[in-house]
Amino acid sequence: MPYKIITLVNASLVLVMVLCFYFYMGISPDFEASSIKIKGNNLLSSSEILKKTGIQPHVNIFRIKPAEIKDRLERDPWIKTATVRRELPNRIVIDLQERKPFIIWMSGADPEGKAYLVDQEGVILKEFHEGDDAGFNLPVLIKESPLASTLIEGEQERAYIQKVIPEIAKILQADIPLFKQIKAITLSRVGNVTLIPFTQTPEVRIHLPAYGNNLEYLKALLPQLDVAHLAYIDLRFKKRVIIKPNNS
Repeated sequence: MPYKIITLVNASLVLVMVLCFYFYMGISPDFEASSIKIKGNNLLSSSEILKKTGIQPHVNIFRIKPAEIKDRLERDPWIKTATVRRELPNRIVIDLQERKPFIIWMSGADPEGKAYLVDQEGVILKEFHEGDDAGFNLPVLIKESPLASTLIEGEQERAYIQKVIPEIAKILQADIPLFKQIKAITLSRVGNVTLIPFTQTPEVRIHLPAYGNNLEYLKALLPQLDVAHLAYIDLRFKKRVIIKPNNS
């Protein structure tokens, strides 16, 4: 019996010591956040990110909630992922993966004709204005007039655009020289896209639902073509490819 009492007393003392230690950690100035290290931010400034975290000056690092700060940061469309961790004795580390602008989307449903920067997953980052450095040299996505006649407007249009942009990204990332300098992309409701280059090379017309086959046809054709003298290459049809020379 005395042995059990001693064991219980010892356990109680250990528990009290642990609680005292945690209390000390929670109030000691030794654990005040004197350093907040932010990594992975190339587009957002450190001051912008710090403001979004809501971390107050000299907060004890054990009083912050990393999961809450992570959620707060990832609400920003520019931030794809965020990790937040404590480093003893007084540092908080925030590691970010930012989204990058991939395309400028000209919204036909917007009565003011607004444009938006969109990443390659179809996430809208912000409204785009002429002269914005973030949109430098990016292709512009424009709807063809047939799309307007299908009554795709507002949120419907946005959902459709967000669905097709990842597919367009896969096309532009294909190992095809013609796709390295695309200035504009037109899109129809039935999933046809036209890639319009900066240079004097042909437009390429692709049917999105079958873009994998379209790209294979194009890779096989290109070595046989003098692309400098072509107006367009049309791959939208299942059993034929249309190649139109330019008039010059």
